[in-house]
Amino acid sequence: MPRRRALCAAVLALGAVCSAPAPAASLKVGPARILLQEVAPGRAHDVHAETGVQLTIYNEDDVSRTWLLTTHRPSGRGEWETGYGEIPDASWCRFETPQVTVPPGDRVRVKFFLDIPDDPAHYNRHWVVTLGIGGAPTGGVGLAANVRVQIETLSRPEPVPSPGGEMTPAPGTLVFADLVPGTPSTVQALLLNDAADTREFILSPLLDGVRDPSAYLTGGHCRLPEKGWIKYPEKVRAASGETVQIPVTLQIPEGAAPAGARFEELILVTPPKGRPGFVRVRATIKN
Repeated sequence: MPRRRALCAAVLALGAVCSAPAPAASLKVGPARILLQEVAPGRAHDVHAETGVQLTIYNEDDVSRTWLLTTHRPSGRGEWETGYGEIPDASWCRFETPQVTVPPGDRVRVKFFLDIPDDPAHYNRHWVVTLGIGGAPTGGVGLAANVRVQIETLSRPEPVPSPGGEMTPAPGTLVFADLVPGTPSTVQALLLNDAADTREFILSPLLDGVRDPSAYLTGGHCRLPEKGWIKYPEKVRAASGETVQIPVTLQIPEGAAPAGARFEELILVTPPKGRPGFVRVRATIKN
């Protein structure tokens, strides 16, 4: 049997807080955001068992509160992180229980699960699903909190068209292992144009345009401190159905980073229309 790979997870620990005027009530949920990586299609993931991550719902009121737990595609719940698409089916993510009651002044932890169908098109994907926590009909409280889960499925070197998609970068994560400072290293990413016409794609640093770069970084990694350390084309052109190469070169100056340092950068790939995607670039300095 193939070895099961554990999920990698990062969380934003700040709670999502909502409140209403009268009657006095509150809803506090943590974490507010979850990043799950190396999600393998074709098997059920118990997120808590594999990463230790679970939701905590706090009740700071003096009466019990009952909350409904639901999952949603993020378009029904506002904006979401740049470069990610919507999960095709929100039912691929589910809670352990459909509702939970939290005693006064207490907290309850709830688990959730991911089960992405086994399909070659489900690799190299960056999706978001929204976990909803809302007032139950019997609770008499009209509050709601949303927790976004950023999902990155396992990387594979070859791009596979996605139904309804217009482009597919591959692999999802481009790895530079044992990078030697002072020596340039180049790895090829691939971009498949799934659209029906020839298109030009713009490549740019994703993290330059976001308010909170930490929302995108893998735990234990820092963003590349200098833009000049990474080079790639600003534009690539691909005919319909064509796969083009994107050379990505990293060169860390001698003495600029200690042995074992781990860096990341995200290359945003923007099509002429439709939502952009990205390639995660990960580098480890040779010990």
